[in-house]
Amino acid sequence: MDLLCTIADSERYLWCPCFVEASGRLWMFASAWPKAEGFDGWREHSRIVVIELDPTTYANIGPFRTIEPLGPDRALYSPRVVCQDNVAFLAFSESLPGSRYRVGGARLSLGRWNVLRTRSDLFADIKDTWDQALSQGPTYPTPYLMPDGTYGMVFRMDDKAKRVTHLYHAAAPEGLGPWSVPQRIEIGENDNLDDPSIWYDGNKYTLLMRDIGGTITGAGWPAIGQLQSDDGKNWEPTEHGHMFNRTLPDASDIPTLFYRTEQPSVFNQGQTTLIGFAVTSSPEAVSYIRLYRWKAGQPYLERPADPHKTEPEIEGQIAAVPSRKTIVPDLPLVDRIQAHHLTYLRPARLKSLEAEMDSLPDGGQPGLVVEFGVALGGSGALLASKLPRGMAFVGFDVFGQIPSPDENDSARSHERYAIIDAGESKGLHGETYYGYRENLIDEVKANFAAIGAPVDGKRIKLVKGLFRDTVNFPEGTVIRLAHIDCDWYDPTMFCLDAVAPYIPKWGTIIIDDFDDWEGCRRATHEWLAANPDFRLREVQPHAIIRRFEISTP
Repeated sequence: MDLLCTIADSERYLWCPCFVEASGRLWMFASAWPKAEGFDGWREHSRIVVIELDPTTYANIGPFRTIEPLGPDRALYSPRVVCQDNVAFLAFSESLPGSRYRVGGARLSLGRWNVLRTRSDLFADIKDTWDQALSQGPTYPTPYLMPDGTYGMVFRMDDKAKRVTHLYHAAAPEGLGPWSVPQRIEIGENDNLDDPSIWYDGNKYTLLMRDIGGTITGAGWPAIGQLQSDDGKNWEPTEHGHMFNRTLPDASDIPTLFYRTEQPSVFNQGQTTLIGFAVTSSPEAVSYIRLYRWKAGQPYLERPADPHKTEPEIEGQIAAVPSRKTIVPDLPLVDRIQAHHLTYLRPARLKSLEAEMDSLPDGGQPGLVVEFGVALGGSGALLASKLPRGMAFVGFDVFGQIPSPDENDSARSHERYAIIDAGESKGLHGETYYGYRENLIDEVKANFAAIGAPVDGKRIKLVKGLFRDTVNFPEGTVIRLAHIDCDWYDPTMFCLDAVAPYIPKWGTIIIDDFDDWEGCRRATHEWLAANPDFRLREVQPHAIIRRFEISTP
């Protein structure tokens, strides 16, 4: 598999690529949204863009153009295009309020990509044929042409009860419908499939998809698998079901491990088969598109050559955790915690916590500083080491693998948890991920001691277990500062409810994952709407909530 080009925009995320050729010209469609909105910004800010590529060098020609007639104020993503009789049919997903979705379509003129006709909901006429209460709606549509000139489409819908996504097939005489009642592509009882892409080679239909549950690929981590069909309706696994993992070659053919490789899109250009991926190298990096020349059906499963980029858990090689006894005591506190990999928090966030601790009254006033989500203990040790006289610290954590997200959390949250649950999450700097360590609480106690805040069970205390089983503050408790670092919607909402009655006027709640995880952000906004005594005062680098007035009956 040869890397042909990378297609990037320094100011925007690019995702969901697809390719089409018209009148000797090659075009790429993609989802795009501003970098300032973060990766989850696609839900509100994604637009469909198109760019012309040189058909021989594949370099981009000219700027990205947003297809405004589709709706400048609508969050559209996941474009897929097929051409027939000099007219292109574009299918796309739309993000709606309440984390719901629908599939729309448009007929476009070739070359200029003028929008001739649109339909915002391709399945509006048949929605009563499936239980919408069990799904957030169809998304990620992939249309394709059948030999008789009619259309097929594969798309995904989630099963909210089982917390998985399935692929469905539908048919129509032409792109804008009417579409048939969707039928599930059943590969296994609990298959968990996403991101379909389909092409026809004149003999068989081939479908690539992201196999989150490993039903097709047999992989224990999200991988890209393959199905085939003779008629475009009935799909079966192939002999080589596992086609790709998160490793792709670079320009020198060196295997490179990416944080995410998703949305495969295949296009046959004469004798050349192109395949594009949406990729990002880290959670903080802007995503872009990688385009390859590919021998269709040939897997690419190379491991990275760089030992620092390998995934030791996949190979069953669990590295020993380095000793924490070598921590250098004369570094500044934040630098000490960062240098020895005791936290996932960036320095700015640690300094934000440090500033809040420095602002607490130092006159012997009683009160608690509490943390929900201790992980390796870096932020908790900082809080505990800065305790004013008369106050105490309590840290709550399962000290093991975190619980799963629920239906209130984003697809990205579930994808992240699938990696964790499969045993494939990487730890800081090549170490074993903290959630997999057998005696994590003992290691965290050692980290606290090394920072100068030994856990004594009285002034500094750690509590192991689920929040709902362990959090129970006695009457009269005063919580001066609460640090909530628990990612998902449900635990965030629980923690906010748990601490609110004990936060005094001017007391502070810090929400660590407000900018990182949609479920946490949604829970915070919903809770603030129901609790007018509290106000969100700032977001960067931390979301800081303060109580201003305490209502009286």
